[in-house]
Amino acid sequence: MNVFSNLTSPESLYIFLWLLGAFIIGLIVGWFTWGTAKRKLEAELADLNAKHLVLNGDYDNLKLELSGVKATYSELKADYDWKAQRLHDIETEKGDLHTKIYGLKDKLKLEGNAKVALQNQIDGLNASYNGAKSESEALELKVKGLEAELQAAAQSHTELTTQLEELKVAYGSHSDISTTIESDLETANETIAALNARIQGLESDVTEYKDMVVNLQDLDNSDKTTNTKIAVLEGKVLGLKEQLADCQAGKIAVEEEVITSKDVNNASEDLTLESAKLAIAAALAGNIGTASADDKDDLTQISGIGEFIQGKLNGLGIYKFGQIANFDDDMIANITHAIEFFPGRIERDEWVPQAKELSGGSAVLSSILEDLDEDEDEVIEVEGAPAVDKIDVATAREIVISRISSMELSSNADEKDDLKVISGVGPFIEEKLNALGIFTYEQISLFDSELEDRVTDAIEFFPGRIKRDEWVKQAKDLLKQKKSDVASSSLQALIGGKISVAAAEDKDDLKVISGVGPFIEEKLNSLGIYTYKQVSEFDEEIIDLVTDAIMFFPGRIVRDGWVEQAAEMHAKK
Repeated sequence: MNVFSNLTSPESLYIFLWLLGAFIIGLIVGWFTWGTAKRKLEAELADLNAKHLVLNGDYDNLKLELSGVKATYSELKADYDWKAQRLHDIETEKGDLHTKIYGLKDKLKLEGNAKVALQNQIDGLNASYNGAKSESEALELKVKGLEAELQAAAQSHTELTTQLEELKVAYGSHSDISTTIESDLETANETIAALNARIQGLESDVTEYKDMVVNLQDLDNSDKTTNTKIAVLEGKVLGLKEQLADCQAGKIAVEEEVITSKDVNNASEDLTLESAKLAIAAALAGNIGTASADDKDDLTQISGIGEFIQGKLNGLGIYKFGQIANFDDDMIANITHAIEFFPGRIERDEWVPQAKELSGGSAVLSSILEDLDEDEDEVIEVEGAPAVDKIDVATAREIVISRISSMELSSNADEKDDLKVISGVGPFIEEKLNALGIFTYEQISLFDSELEDRVTDAIEFFPGRIKRDEWVKQAKDLLKQKKSDVASSSLQALIGGKISVAAAEDKDDLKVISGVGPFIEEKLNSLGIYTYKQVSEFDEEIIDLVTDAIMFFPGRIVRDGWVEQAAEMHAKK
């Protein structure tokens, strides 16, 4: 039966109203439920939007921080590259200095051996001379005796001749004794012939002895010449010693540049080697940790540690990066003392941070740096960074070449100097400078501030590096030393010619001359100038050479009147 077929019945109307009410109630409940869900979703959406805004802000901040890290990385990488190149250059320079020092030592040793050989030769000549002199004196006495004997023989010859004439007169009238007279005459003639023969022999001996005396005099002159050569050789030996001292000073200067020593705690200075080793052993047994040679790391990966230093560290029981990463200030002081290292060098070379990174302590940073490496070609602009006044390389090269070619030089630029001697210039930079026409110390000594900047651009160098390393000052000092060496060589060639030769044992007190102090006197002596007479022989050419050789003030020798003073002193001797 269909209840809706007749809505007029009470039952059908009741059912219909009941269903309609249920529908309306369901609709109201559904609407209420949907509204509640909608409001909840809207609240969640608003919350998500707020979180989204916060995340966007964090993203922007991280992006800025990443840009800063990239900039810092670029600076650190550039500084690392520079330090690595500089370290290589310095090691090369140190090797060159060691080579020069060993060469000079060998040369000095050879000169010393030559001096000893010459001294032995002189001693032998002196002994020969003394022996010959004694023999000469004996021969002179013998000659005098022979001359006296010759005079006596001549006197006997005269007396016999007189007797012969007397006999001729006495026996002239006595024919019976003619045989006796002839016999006596024959005997007298034989005696005269014997005396004449002896006289000739004596004259031959006298001639021979005189020749021997002349030879002895020649030997004496040769001895004096040898002494002169010895004096010149001693001057050269002094010069070589001075060159050796200069090279050692250059080596010390390079080491001081690398080290830049820092102040060290008084406690670390008072450490003995043994106490430092004991303190290290105690630290290894404690917070530093122990390791064995079987599980050693390659410590030379740490910048500042070479094979030699690694060997010393291994000898102390330090084999691992992790051990170095645990170094504190006391441990660093003990290690510095134990391996006899330069104070402050471990901190400056940052052994501990390097060791931490190599031992895996900075994995996050390494990951970030690896990500940055992928974008290292990007140009990162840091807000607030100072602008760098740079021009393109080609233009900079044109400017530098033009400026260099217009320089007025006192020396030939073709005479190439070793620019690697300048701190901050290695083989690679020297090659770039040569390509710009820069070959000599004199050219670099003439750099002004603008030219320094253009050279920096042309060789694609670090801005401000030329000024910081003081290339110009170094070049001026090296140019002075070069002129001094050339002048010293030229001056040595004049000794024995325009300047007389003198030996160190004959030296005068040159400090008496106004303007000459102990230091200048020592320099003059090293050039072979020892006496007032030598100084009085100075002419304009020699004055210029001496001024350059001792790196003196131009015109000072003339102004102080060295030549006139020396001539007066020599005249009073």
